[in-house]
Amino acid sequence: MGQKTSAQGWYAQAQSGTLFDGSQFKWRKDQILSGGVFQPAVMPTGGWWGLKYEDNQQAVAICNVRPASLSSRSLSLARAAH
Repeated sequence: MGQKTSAQGWYAQAQSGTLFDGSQFKWRKDQILSGGVFQPAVMPTGGWWGLKYEDNQQAVAICNVRPASLSSRSLSLARAAH
């Protein structure tokens, strides 16, 4: 307790029909920015809206969260959850 973490992961949910904005990661931002490796996973819920070849808007929104919310001081390894 009270120490910096060197590696962590977190699952967030991308709700079908609503663009992902990364808000589920915001309450952890101070811990993420303190350094180390952060491995977020974004799991679609309620369907594949925006995650298909013909409609990729949800995928683009997920990818745009990292530059807007994290600093270069932390390494982020994003992955898609199953």
